[in-house]
Amino acid sequence: MAHISFDSSKLSKFVHDNELGEMQAMVNAADAEVRQAPVPVVISGIG
Repeated sequence: MAHISFDSSKLSKFVHDNELGEMQAMVNAADAEVRQAPVPVVISGIG
């Protein structure tokens, strides 16, 4: 699985600095759930 990163420097108008850190736990939990899924998980870009 690929490593995804993004530039968060433009988020300051929408997200407080501490919120990104607080979201990391949720991102890690979702990542673990997807990686440990008993069946392949398909994420669709369609609608």
